[in-house]
Amino acid sequence: MSGRLEHYYQRLLELHGLAPVSTTLQQLAEQLCCSRRHVRSLLGAMVQAGWLEWQAEPGRGKHSHLRCRVAQDAFRRHQARHLLAEGKLQQAVATVGASPEEISRFILSECGRVTEGERQLLRVPYYRPLPSLLPGQPLRRSEAHLVRQVFNGLTRVNEENGEVEPDLAHHWLAVSPLCWHFFLRPAVRFHDGRRLQAADVVASLQMASTLPLFQHLFQINALSSRQIEICLTSEDVHLPWLLAQTDAMIQPASCVHQKDLAGRHPLGTGPYQVAENSNERLRLLAFDDYFGLRALLDEVDIWMWPALAQQLELGERQVCGLEVSTMSDLAGDNQEMALEQGGYFLLYDPRSPQLRAEPSRRWLQQQLAPWQLMAAVPAGYRRYWAPAYSLLPHWLHAAPESDALLPVPEIRHLTLAYYEQQPEYVLLAEQVATRLRPFGIRVDCLELDYATWWRGEADADLWLGSVNFQAPAETGLAAWLLGTPLLRAVICGGDEACLARWQQQWQQGALAPVELMKAVMALGWLQPLFHHWLRLQGPAQARGVRLNNLGWFDFKSVWLKP
Repeated sequence: MSGRLEHYYQRLLELHGLAPVSTTLQQLAEQLCCSRRHVRSLLGAMVQAGWLEWQAEPGRGKHSHLRCRVAQDAFRRHQARHLLAEGKLQQAVATVGASPEEISRFILSECGRVTEGERQLLRVPYYRPLPSLLPGQPLRRSEAHLVRQVFNGLTRVNEENGEVEPDLAHHWLAVSPLCWHFFLRPAVRFHDGRRLQAADVVASLQMASTLPLFQHLFQINALSSRQIEICLTSEDVHLPWLLAQTDAMIQPASCVHQKDLAGRHPLGTGPYQVAENSNERLRLLAFDDYFGLRALLDEVDIWMWPALAQQLELGERQVCGLEVSTMSDLAGDNQEMALEQGGYFLLYDPRSPQLRAEPSRRWLQQQLAPWQLMAAVPAGYRRYWAPAYSLLPHWLHAAPESDALLPVPEIRHLTLAYYEQQPEYVLLAEQVATRLRPFGIRVDCLELDYATWWRGEADADLWLGSVNFQAPAETGLAAWLLGTPLLRAVICGGDEACLARWQQQWQQGALAPVELMKAVMALGWLQPLFHHWLRLQGPAQARGVRLNNLGWFDFKSVWLKP
């Protein structure tokens, strides 16, 4: 009835506006193309909804008094809210019919907490679709966070203290440096109701063993329905931490090889299950059969609207979670800021003939130093940036500043690659091109999908990217350097023996992450640029909101105070 009632009220607005009118039931029946009896029912419902005033005069042919109370713009917003509640974002936007700026403000004003009876629902604005939420795939920061809400690993990392804790495995032990046993919890269920089997763990870890950091997983055996054996080809003191990473999270064995089919609607064992995932909306529902503590929020509803990034002058690092610090409609007491554990960086590709000479790279790094690029960046971005001297804000690995000008190299053209759907990259690429243009160097930009960028599968001289490390950030940084295909191709200048030596030393605990980063920076293939200030502000009623290193918050720990 609601949709039809809105249609009839819209018709009355078009005919009479907000001015009082004298009319009869018969005239209204003709105008609305329905019976007099149905008109009475419609008028009663509209009065009850507060949309109009109706003073009926008894007697056939007598004129009654009608006045519409809700103006066209306000009523369109009412209709749009109704459509948003049904997950019809594009229809809601079309109904509002306003400028992109007004639409963005409307969407943001509708985000925040919603209570439906006893259910608690949190609406979150976001600026791009999230089409693939599968372990073992190239995952950007937000996808990595969401995968952790949907899936579990044998272990997990405590976001508060960075320590490894039991997850699907309630206990583990190293039988020898090359043999580990993990003991599974009983009665764990996937979101479709099937029980977790040892075979699911074996299949998931066998898939992970094709990735660089997991290739030393020589053999994974199910010793019983509740005991898994992992045999290694080389010692790894970080194995319990490694098995908590998204690449090692557990799927049903039948889904491990169905990436294209399962990406949007994955099956995990985590506290939330994916109920809907389109280009407009991601709905996560609390999983009642979760083996841990049932999530406090019943639903997390993420709305995608690309214009949010442009209209609010915010990139991925701001429009995330409950990032609404510029949005007064959601202003609340829950505010938190933290300097990110990670940042933006440039990679100088050793496969480029123009960058093999170290003086060429050092000259470029001098011209593209973070303070040089920041000088011309609009204040809306720059106020949330801090120059980076390493990839973690508490490290200092960049070479001391020098006033000595290096000779200009014989470079006339460079290709800069970055991945799509990140507005700040376009801005930074323009600054790079502007800085190098006076020296006769043309910069062409190459926008890639994230998986292609992650693999380094493009003909590029420079690579622009960003990264955030989950706690403990130092361990995550080492794993990222040694496990990302693009980074593996770059950080040692193509020296595979150097890369293998670093990886073995790190796995054995003989190379600390800070020393690894120092060695990478010394070779000059990686240049840190900026750290961002991550900001989180939620409704005053939200409790348990804690900003994590990925710029989000653990959904299952949040609840809404009445």
